[in-house]
Amino acid sequence: ERLRITSAGSVGIGTTTPTHILSVVGSTTNGYIARISNTSASSSSDGLLITLGVRQSLRTTNNYFIGFGTASSSIAGKIQGGAGVVAYTTNGADLAEYFLVDDTKPMPQKGEIVTLDPQTENGVMKAAPHTRPFGIVATAPGFIGNGPVCKTKDNNCDTNYAKDNAIVSLAGQVPLKVNNENGAIHIGDSITISSEAGVGMKAYFGDVAVGYALEESEADEGQKTIMVYVANHTALGMNPNPEDLGGDKALADSLPGAEIMKRITKLVSGFVDGVLHITGIKTERVETKELCIGDTCITESELIELMQQNNSHSNGGDSGGEVPPLQNPTPDSDPIPDTTPDPVPDPTPVPDLDPVPVI
Repeated sequence: ERLRITSAGSVGIGTTTPTHILSVVGSTTNGYIARISNTSASSSSDGLLITLGVRQSLRTTNNYFIGFGTASSSIAGKIQGGAGVVAYTTNGADLAEYFLVDDTKPMPQKGEIVTLDPQTENGVMKAAPHTRPFGIVATAPGFIGNGPVCKTKDNNCDTNYAKDNAIVSLAGQVPLKVNNENGAIHIGDSITISSEAGVGMKAYFGDVAVGYALEESEADEGQKTIMVYVANHTALGMNPNPEDLGGDKALADSLPGAEIMKRITKLVSGFVDGVLHITGIKTERVETKELCIGDTCITESELIELMQQNNSHSNGGDSGGEVPPLQNPTPDSDPIPDTTPDPVPDPTPVPDLDPVPVI
């Protein structure tokens, strides 16, 4: 029996006990089990239309147009309705894409950090220490943005793509292998590549990070897998307390950016009520609207007026009723040399001599 229509009007194809108005049951090891074809070549032809009786303005996320079930009849994803919108939801929480992996290099595994391969177009490789993190190999991606990247002359790419491609998460939530090299990992910490290829660790100031930790990892837990939100960025986090590194202060001080953060911390500590207090400053130029020495302050206009008055007094106090303008010295100019000749000294007078007696 190939087709059954029950007394209730349910249609079963491949089953004598249809559980829905239309139930199609079959088993095939190659290809699809059902197909809908519109053979019209018209530019306005369509394929399949699915409608819901509930009014658009009353639709909610509980109204499903299509559901994607598993063998256990649970729903793994669905195309659901909303007030004027349609959304696709899935149990996966990341956006991933296919990237080539050179067959001379080890295939990155799920939950490992990858970097771009400079020798392979559209390619990635497992991230080594001190390389720039690019993404994380997906475990169960919710969205895959492209098809497998096929090698030249690969006629069986659709079936053997897994040996040449890694599916890399570029955004969203994804599991990641991490260790405790940089101490305990807390929610919100930036994650970068550790000394172990493909494995992440806590990032500090200046590190290039692959994402943010969504779960905790204690300093004594060793390698484990935590959820991370993929988002490439440069870490700005402070360096850790030695307690985060098992009391190793020398290690904390040796981390990248430690000296920079010490100086920034010292500078910030000098601010009191929004005013920076320092013991000295050396610079070639200072610009300010008001100069204060102790409790005495002066503005630019007040300083100019004071200097003009001083210039007037130095000219005998008579300037014809006008205050001569202040002449700004030309910067970086040499002083005009004094060309006035030195005075000629008076000749030394010759003393009077007694006459020589005549003998």
